[in-house]
Amino acid sequence: MNIGYLLNLAVAALALGVALISEAIIRRRPRAATPSGPRLVAAGVTVVVFAASALVPSQVLSPVQSRTIAAPSNVPQLPERVTGTVEWSREVSPYVDVAAGVSGPLLMTGEGLEGLDPVDGSTLWSYRRTGAQFMGVGEDSDPRVITSPDRRYALISIWYPRTSYADDGRIIVILETATGRVVAERETLTANLEDGVVQVTDSVALIGREGVSLSDGSTLWRLPDPPMRRFSGTKAPHTLVVDQQCDEQSGTCSLTLADDADPTSTRRLSNVVVDPTDDRIPGYGDDVVTLAQGWTVRRASPGGPDSPLEAISLDAAGTADEAQEVVALGTYGGPDRATSGARIALRPVIPEHAPGAEDGSSPPAPAPVAVFDPATRSLTEVSVGQDWDTSLHRPSWPTPDTGVPRWSIPDNGAPDDLGAGYLELGRVDGSSGVPISPAGALLGKNDTAHNPFTVAAPGIVVVGVEVSTDFEKIRGGHDQDRSRTILYGVG
Repeated sequence: MNIGYLLNLAVAALALGVALISEAIIRRRPRAATPSGPRLVAAGVTVVVFAASALVPSQVLSPVQSRTIAAPSNVPQLPERVTGTVEWSREVSPYVDVAAGVSGPLLMTGEGLEGLDPVDGSTLWSYRRTGAQFMGVGEDSDPRVITSPDRRYALISIWYPRTSYADDGRIIVILETATGRVVAERETLTANLEDGVVQVTDSVALIGREGVSLSDGSTLWRLPDPPMRRFSGTKAPHTLVVDQQCDEQSGTCSLTLADDADPTSTRRLSNVVVDPTDDRIPGYGDDVVTLAQGWTVRRASPGGPDSPLEAISLDAAGTADEAQEVVALGTYGGPDRATSGARIALRPVIPEHAPGAEDGSSPPAPAPVAVFDPATRSLTEVSVGQDWDTSLHRPSWPTPDTGVPRWSIPDNGAPDDLGAGYLELGRVDGSSGVPISPAGALLGKNDTAHNPFTVAAPGIVVVGVEVSTDFEKIRGGHDQDRSRTILYGVG
């Protein structure tokens, strides 16, 4: 049972006890024609205590246990290449999310958020709430951590029950990623549509309608109308997305952009291309546009799927500087939303009558063939090999020379023998990847590896894989699988 409900019951029981004791005291005295002082006090105490049970602050429901550090004097750079040296490893259960902070990786577990030392993977600072339930920031369940584009701030979301009679709430926590210092906590209602919006720029967090300063937590402005869509996550250094209109036929969207310093100043960005394999268009509330470091991909001019694409900065779109912030890409089908993280992966053009599977289902999603890096404004052709399976991959391409993490089987191993395999980080040219875990060393007889992922953080590349153990096979019972995540810090 959640600690908040237990606390409410305890406070209510205390109120009832106070009322009964006060009533017993009063009954020993002669009855007065008007309510006596003690009876009024008892009633007052009851009202006050019950009111307190309905307004118990979230800080009491889930006490904070935090450890902060001084800001580091030297901050490592993001890795430009991977040599394959495993510097450290950690087993996490339950795993929630990994992100990049300004000075190293951020690790979200079921207990809270931690800032890790990129050198050895140890915990430098931590933010925990006893009994808290961490939820996705914004509408979706993922991600659980979003950061400002400059990675100086992180936002997490905590669910809590307000009372048994009111809508559940959540707390949006803003922290400095270098120190773990809490900048602000904002309480919202999960049932409120506009509260599902959580975006972040370098200086402002849009929480519902309010623009909140990342430096001190103050309210800078309030939108006159709620955003039309539940866009959440990291956007651009100085730009928010406040509306989206998509056309399913063309596979493009038109975005309404707003300056984070003055949200009344809006601009339009048209012909933004979505993942050609995404079937959610134009679903209400779906944030289907792919963004990386404040850049996205659009058609150079209105047209069909063969029209050339170009990358564009959201901060520059619709301004006098737009021409300087556009990079021609060539002819591609659109972005691969699943594996795009700090870089935008591009799929080839999908033929209009591409053959599907034997059962008549849609054709398999084609693997990315190029990656655009907004930091260098460069386009790199890539190859991911023949064993591509988009369902197994999360954000990839952590460095210019590495691509998709995967579970590989040695050449002399049986194709279905997962236990003989190893975690590998592929190279962008499709050549032999970087082995992360020794072959046959990670999985036991009843283990399964799935959902490999990678995140580049200052000073280190984190490569992870989820491992499940089927205890039903071991004991013949009905125990649930044990899931854990193995993280590797790779230099």
